[in-house]
Amino acid sequence: MPQRGHGPGAAKCGAPSERTRVARWRVPASGMRVPDDVSIVSFDNDELAAYLRPGLTTIALPHEDMGRRAVDALLSPGDTGELLVPMPVVTRESIATPR
Repeated sequence: MPQRGHGPGAAKCGAPSERTRVARWRVPASGMRVPDDVSIVSFDNDELAAYLRPGLTTIALPHEDMGRRAVDALLSPGDTGELLVPMPVVTRESIATPR
């Protein structure tokens, strides 16, 4: 992780273990502060994201809606084309305004 003032302005974390490692240990160990020096966005909005401090901003995966649309597509005759499922952003304290 870069030192404060010399690193990226944002980080995207995927897996829960990666998210916890980055937010809880790697960023603070570098002397950087979330969100003052680096913003962190995670994916999947699992329960832990709300309990970390600062709370992590995440992209929610609407599992039920995705499953429903997949079944509908499988049961529909013909080509259903591209299926897009909205994935809402759950904004918490881990992001700052872009500089």
